[in-house]
Formats: sequence, C-alpha cells, structure tokens
Amino acid sequence: MKIRLSAAAALTVMSLGVLTACGGDDEPADEPSSSASESESSSDDATPSPSEPETEPEAEPEDGAADGDKPERDVVISGYEKIITAQTTVELPADIVKQTATCFVDEIYDDASAQTLQAIADEKPEGIDPSDASLFTEATTACTKAG
Repeated sequence: MKIRLSAAAALTVMSLGVLTACGGDDEPADEPSSSASESESSSDDATPSPSEPETEPEAEPEDGAADGDKPERDVVISGYEKIITAQTTVELPADIVKQTATCFVDEIYDDASAQTLQAIADEKPEGIDPSDASLFTEATTACTKAG
C-alpha cells in the first residue's frame, strides 16, 4: 500500500533522520570545537611531534572535499533522494522525494560546508558536519512553508 505524504511531511521526517545520524542537537557543539582549539594551542606552544599527526588540524575532511570544492548540486540532490528513500519505512512517490530533496538542498547548498554536502552526495549522513545542523532546521522550516 502506498501512503502519499506531502513534501513538507517527508522533509520533516527526513531532516530529523539525517540530524540524528549526524548527532543533531544532542551533542554540545562547543565541546568538540573548544577541545580542538585547546589541542591546537597546546601543540603550537610545545609542538610535540607525536600529537601532531593525531590531530592534523589543517587536514582536509576525510572525503577529500575542500571548503571551496563543493560537489555539484545535482549530485547532492541525488544523494539526498537516496537517503530519503533508504530511511523511510513507507514507499514515497518519486516526485515527492525529488521535490523534497531539491528544496532541501537548494536551501542548504550555499551555506553548508563541502564536508556536509559531500556526505549527503555520498549517502553518508553520519559524515555531516554537526556545525551545519542549524541549516537543516532552517531548510526544513523554509521547505515546509513552501510545500
């Protein structure tokens, strides 16, 4: 049996699932960043060589995407469509999935990090940068109003 959901309902369900995968609002955003900056400060002061390879503060994201090297918008949309399809327990019509993914990606694309966009394109929501979580909330609100 097919259940037809509105694009807004599908978007809300999917953004919650993706936020859960990336840690959502449950993880304090300040702790990881302050810990990273503390370790960077201490490595600048004493520069112990064993700790530098572990932290690698200037390393690119694991997926190889640099901040200015975002994947193409259509690739991100396609990846998000696949995430939506994989995470829903009901069969959603393809046009609703496409509409939802397109609106969502259009809303976050300019402001999201290359790491987050690449994680979506690669269908790996666990790779989304937690600092981009607020963009997901904003996109959900905007697309719900539009839908």
